[in-house]
Amino acid sequence: TTATPAATGDKVELDMRTHDGQTVAAVAGTITDGYGTYLNGLDHSLTVRGTDCVLTWKTFNVEYGGSCRYDWVAIAVDGEVTEPGYLCGSSLPGPIEVQGDSFTVAFHTDTSSTRAGFELEFVCSAHSNPVSTTPP
Repeated sequence: TTATPAATGDKVELDMRTHDGQTVAAVAGTITDGYGTYLNGLDHSLTVRGTDCVLTWKTFNVEYGGSCRYDWVAIAVDGEVTEPGYLCGSSLPGPIEVQGDSFTVAFHTDTSSTRAGFELEFVCSAHSNPVSTTPP
C-alpha cells in the first residue's frame, strides 16, 4: 500500500503502529514506534521512498539482549539489513546514510519487557515516485 501522509511543512510524521506495512514517498520526516512505551509481540515495517537519505536517531530505548535477540530495530535497503545491523539497548545509535531509492524500518518485540521506543529523523535529497500497483 502506498500512502501520502499529512505533512507538517516539508516533513511527514510517521509512526510504526498506524503506517505498518505501508510505503510512503517523502523527502524528510520523523518515524517513531508509535506507542510511547511500546507493546509486546510486535512486527512492524515501514518503507520510505526517498533518494540518498540520512537517518538520525533522536531517541532510542529498545530492550537489550545479546545480539539483539529480544527486541530490535533494523534499517534495510533492497531487503538487506544495513550496517550497523540490528539495534537494541539504550545507547543512541549513530547516523545512517542510505544510498538508493528507498529504505525500510523494521521493528520487532518479543513477548516480555517493554521500553520507551524510538524516534528517527530522516532527510533525503528527493523522494522517489511511488510504484503503482494498479494495472493500466
